[in-house]
Amino acid sequence: MKTWIKYAAGIIIGILLGIYLPFDTEKMQGVLQYLSSLVINMGMFAVYPLVFFSFGYSIFKMRQEKILLRVILKSFLAIAASGVILVIFGTLTVLFFSPERIPIIIQSRTVESFPNYRGILEKAAAGEIKLLYLIGVNPLMTFTDRSLVERALEKAEFVIAQDVLPNETTQAADLVLPVASWAHKDGTYFNLGWRLQRLNRTDLVPAVPTDLEILKRICVRMGKHHHHSDAAAVFNEMARVTQFMSHLTFETIPETGSVFGFDADDEAVRRMAEEVAAIELDPPAPEADSEYPYTLVPKQYLFRNSPRMRYSPKMDAAVPEAVALMHPGDLSALGLADGTEAIIESRHGSIQLALAGAGWVQRGSVIVNNYLPGAPTNRLVSVEDEITYVRVRAAQ
Repeated sequence: MKTWIKYAAGIIIGILLGIYLPFDTEKMQGVLQYLSSLVINMGMFAVYPLVFFSFGYSIFKMRQEKILLRVILKSFLAIAASGVILVIFGTLTVLFFSPERIPIIIQSRTVESFPNYRGILEKAAAGEIKLLYLIGVNPLMTFTDRSLVERALEKAEFVIAQDVLPNETTQAADLVLPVASWAHKDGTYFNLGWRLQRLNRTDLVPAVPTDLEILKRICVRMGKHHHHSDAAAVFNEMARVTQFMSHLTFETIPETGSVFGFDADDEAVRRMAEEVAAIELDPPAPEADSEYPYTLVPKQYLFRNSPRMRYSPKMDAAVPEAVALMHPGDLSALGLADGTEAIIESRHGSIQLALAGAGWVQRGSVIVNNYLPGAPTNRLVSVEDEITYVRVRAAQ
């Protein structure tokens, strides 16, 4: 059979396979990966011996025919002539064309050049990000500046919220992807004491996918192979590129966990806060004035810290009602009393809460639960202000 017929037959078979085979399934992706690895390995085992023995045989034949030195000399002259020609060409180019007209583009991108949490929201609010994919976060309640989050969600063309429980952000999303909770997936986590521990899943709800399974399905639909097939592969990749975890693998994490200690000077902490969390340490603090005389103190309660507890009716007994706490002297000066419904207003927004006096509250401050679904504190604050000042007045 002629060579061109073989090539034509191969092209036709490849086109037919591309049309009729379901390449967008996870199983087919696995088959293609296996076949490609097999072909590459076969090629490696075939090419290496071929190159090695061909080189040795060529040297032997050239020595036998007494042309080895001539071939080496010609090769050296060809390399030298090529170098000289390139130098002459470069010199002539500089003489006849201004160097400014020769574009030299050097692009580099590091991890720090990617936007942080705040930067992503700002770009979405400016229309530079078309799709927001929110995994396990509820920025409408937890991010400092609620106004920025609202603008980002409104400006983005499509918003995907992937979470265990419904919340304010899932209600504002175009698509909601429910996922398994921590008890039903494998993985690792750091606790507040920097102890790395493993999650051991219980298969009680097999129909609910994990975050990783959803991401794998998206990658397959996009035609991208996902190399991290399970939680162990994900952790091992993180450990490989993270120096302080490089001595561990998923299988070698102790049953009681592994504790990490970190020594960082003030400058390192400052840099990490500014680059990763977009927090400016020791910023110029705004001052209170007669219009907004009280300092807002968002207080975080442990029984309201977790979204699973925040939206559980069983926890309502721990806090029967949501109130704003003030010193009794401040309440008296305002002509207000315990239980008065009041408007707490800043330069950025307002919320309505009942007031309660507490002698332990410092005068000139207002303490509010940081995570109240009905009266979100982040409606009052902005990422631009480290300290937020408010005024208090009776609700109409």
